[in-house]
Order: sequence, then C-alpha cells, then structure tokens
Amino acid sequence: MKTNYKYFFIINMFCIFLIGAVGNILTLFAIPYCYVRYPTKYTLRWNATTILICQLSFCDLAFILLGLPFILVIYFNEGRTFSTWICWLTATVRKLIEYTDFLTIGMIAFVRMLALRNPLRRQVISKGLTGMLCAFAWAFSFIILIPITFEVNLFELDWSKFGFNPLHALCNTYSCKTECLGFSSSAFIYTIAFFVPCFLILLAYLVMAPISLYKYIKLSSLLTQLNQGKISKHISKIYLNYLKV
Repeated sequence: MKTNYKYFFIINMFCIFLIGAVGNILTLFAIPYCYVRYPTKYTLRWNATTILICQLSFCDLAFILLGLPFILVIYFNEGRTFSTWICWLTATVRKLIEYTDFLTIGMIAFVRMLALRNPLRRQVISKGLTGMLCAFAWAFSFIILIPITFEVNLFELDWSKFGFNPLHALCNTYSCKTECLGFSSSAFIYTIAFFVPCFLILLAYLVMAPISLYKYIKLSSLLTQLNQGKISKHISKIYLNYLKV
C-alpha cells in the first residue's frame, strides 16, 4: 500500500509554525522589555550579541510568517493556486530572509569570538557598528540575489529565476534550460550564501576552542589554590571576572 506522507509533512510544518512563532515572538518581546524595564540591571547584556540575536529572531519569525504558509498551501491543495507574481515574490522574500539569517548566525559567532579574546572590554563592537552589520547582512543578501531576482544576464550564464518549480512542487529557483541537467549558475550564489557564514562559524570555533580550554585550566588551578588557602577570596573574585565571558 502506498504511504501518503503529505499529512505527516503538514503536521510537522504546523508544529514548526507554532513553536517557532511563539518562541521568536517571546524573544523579540523579552529582550527590549528587559532593556526598557530594567535599564540599570542589564546594562552589560545589551551588547552586539543581543542585538544580533534580535535580528536572528526577527528573520526566523519573518520566515515562519511569510515563507511557511505558501509552502503549506501548495501541499494542502496539491499544487500552486496563486499567481505567478505571488510565487515569484514569496520565493524572493524567503531566500532574502534565509541568507540574512545565515549571515546573522555567522556574525554572532564572530562577535562571541571577539568577546572571548577581549574579556575585559565591556563592548567589543559598538551598538552603531552592530546596526551597520545588521543592515549589511540584508544588503549583501539582496545584492547576491539580484541575478536571480531580476533575471540579470551576467557573463552569459544561466542564473535561473524565481518561480514555480514543478520538479520540486515549490516556489523556488527554476530554469527550463538546466533543470533537466540538475545544474545552474545559481548554485554559485547559494555557495556564497552558505560558505560565508560557515567560514565565520568555523573560524570562531577554531579560535574559541583553545581559549576556552586555557581558561578552563586556569579556572581549575584557581579553585584548587582557593581550596588550599593559597589565595584570598578577594583576589579569586577579580581573577574570575577576568576569566568569564
């Protein structure tokens, strides 16, 4: 008997929609609320990482609200029931949000790396520069999508276009010239969109791993000396503030 996986997929999408929407809405509400309601209590927490997390939550929420419903409609109706222009628009917006989301994750990892390398600095990146980084993530994502979005002919290559892809039953990139071959120049754009954040994340973890190990060893040594009475509690507190991130 042939198994119909459509309903399993729809239920899964509904769960993602509900959990993701609630979680990201709470994040976008809680962070500004704490900043406004307790301006003196969480001053050190309103930093570059916090701002980038807000952007990440906004991207996730936007993808859930603007991307998932149109995917669900296709599976509900077993086909596209909206216009070609709506299909183009939803695919464009979804990809723009995806790439901005990926870049934001990479930026968070990079900022955490800088914070770990400079534990005594209250802010490794100013709020103004963080805002510029957020704007850059959106601008960069939009620029690399221009050849696909507006079907710009660059270097005489087939960059595909946004529309309904019958092969995958989804509003996505599609090219009648290369769909049968399974390759398109748009794959180069996807590579950039995934490689840049991946590189930032790998770089951050390669740098943070030895630093974290060094701090763990120093912390273990400090606790041992404190237990043996070789150093005072006052000095240990100062050193602990240096070791923490």
